[in-house]
Amino acid sequence: MARFQGSIYEYINFVGPSIANLIQRYSRPYKKEINNICQACGKVSTLQAAHRWGCSRPEVILQALIPFGAPDRIDCDLQEAQDAIMTLHKERPIELTFGFFCKPCHDEYDEVWEMIQREYPEDAEDLRMKLK
Repeated sequence: MARFQGSIYEYINFVGPSIANLIQRYSRPYKKEINNICQACGKVSTLQAAHRWGCSRPEVILQALIPFGAPDRIDCDLQEAQDAIMTLHKERPIELTFGFFCKPCHDEYDEVWEMIQREYPEDAEDLRMKLK
């Protein structure tokens, strides 16, 4: 099987987009289940799956890759790493892992989280620890 050797940054940069595609496929049935209604504004729209605050895709990837040497040098079978990442996504109920928003609401959600991390880093870290 194909292997990856590199840093967590390189993994997220080069392999991360394929993980995003898997997450889209995983979340698609739930979007249909909620009738494509944005969980923020209530409008019917094309929805995007937004990782909940404190459990971003890079954070989940990092957590999944610890057995493979993260955050330092990662050496992993790509399929095994992908399976570990998706397992972490599926361990919690989907509605606790993701919010489902239209693009404008997703952008706003991300902006608020970025502001919390910047302005209140201790609170952001507390939230991150509670969500693990």
